[in-house]
Amino acid sequence: MNTANTPTHTKNAAQQMRKALAAVMLGAALAAMTACADRKTTKSHEEALAHIAELGQQAKELQHTQLDSAIHLQIRALDALQDAPDDSLHAVLLTDLGLSYSIKEDLKRSDSCYTAAEAEAANCPGLAIRILINRAINQDKCGHPDAALALYDAAYTRAKQSTPPDEVMMRRIDINRAISHQHLAQFDSAMICLERAMRLAEKQGDRDAVAAVITNMGNVKYRIRDDEQADSLFRLAEAIYSELGDTRMIIKVKTNRISSLVRHGLYD
Repeated sequence: MNTANTPTHTKNAAQQMRKALAAVMLGAALAAMTACADRKTTKSHEEALAHIAELGQQAKELQHTQLDSAIHLQIRALDALQDAPDDSLHAVLLTDLGLSYSIKEDLKRSDSCYTAAEAEAANCPGLAIRILINRAINQDKCGHPDAALALYDAAYTRAKQSTPPDEVMMRRIDINRAISHQHLAQFDSAMICLERAMRLAEKQGDRDAVAAVITNMGNVKYRIRDDEQADSLFRLAEAIYSELGDTRMIIKVKTNRISSLVRHGLYD
């Protein structure tokens, strides 16, 4: 074939086809590169969130032994989250930091953290209930047990209306509101809460929760000057905590026992 005589329109058509094919290939290559970059970005984001969550978990483990270190880690985690936004994790970290400040008795900062977390916890029912409980604890610490009980009631209603009912939260609320009832000298109400919490703790097979309820029952008995019954309950709680290897709570219960025994004239 004599290519010199190939019609111009045929040459143009061939050139256009080659250009179109090149464009398709370039588009496919760009799409593949974008997809790869997206996968890398997603993986990087997930790894960042996993690292931040790990910092938060480390902080929780230090809350009762090295509180300042726990707070430092929680603030680091929140700072790191600015580069990998996640509203749910942000709300959890704020709530945990609020609890650390509460343990430190810095209630103003604690409540500030809870306020910031509340808006982001709107779609997380369990976290919203937890924030109500923690706010109630702060109210009780401020000497406002009535306000604390109102918050506990709101939290209990939400937990009970969950599907299924959040019985772990219900148990925790009853243990805590028993303390507020004690501060109001409402000892019968306190025991009703604790008996209800005990039923749930036994149903759930949670030995730590059982020991917590028994300890609080002992506190009620101590407050009404039934020192013999208080000591019996403290000994039972101490035995459970010993089985669980919870040194911090063993020391706390022993301290309660000593107070009861001293008043009962059986310890000097």
